[in-house]
Amino acid sequence: MRQGLENLAGAARVAAIAAGDGDARTSGAARFVIESAPGHDLRRRLFILARDRQWVLLELQREIVRLEDVFRQLTTGPDTAAGGRSAK
Repeated sequence: MRQGLENLAGAARVAAIAAGDGDARTSGAARFVIESAPGHDLRRRLFILARDRQWVLLELQREIVRLEDVFRQLTTGPDTAAGGRSAK
């Protein structure tokens, strides 16, 4: 599965993440974060890849990283990058 995602045109980085969300409906599911190269929207290609390989797609989220978020993460740490407050 990972290799298929890595070979997707426009994919800059693919990382597997833990699927332990405690939901019995998704047990055994694989989860990935896929970063696209600048200017590439991978949603259509991901759908076609999943359809062609008969993968069941349970969730698809799009995250847009803003320059402000990157600056905040670099200057205050990852705990506050999403707008939360870091505990001290």
